[in-house]
Amino acid sequence: PVVLNSIYISVILSTLSTALDLLLGIPQAYFIARGNRRLALMFEGLCALPLAIPGIIFAFSYVSYFAGTTLDNRIFPLPLLV
Repeated sequence: PVVLNSIYISVILSTLSTALDLLLGIPQAYFIARGNRRLALMFEGLCALPLAIPGIIFAFSYVSYFAGTTLDNRIFPLPLLV
């Protein structure tokens, strides 16, 4: 019963997520492909921000969390390479 409920909720959420993605993604793709070139490039950059922001946040949190320890990458960057 618990597993079936989890599967049901997963199917519902994935269906809603796909529908929302299609409703927002198709007009965005059309605008980027057919719209004003300058605005389309700016809009494409805005659409790519959700891909870039998590990496920036992760890097900042890593640096601030390990500041002053032996894993501080500003002092000894080798642990980042391993």
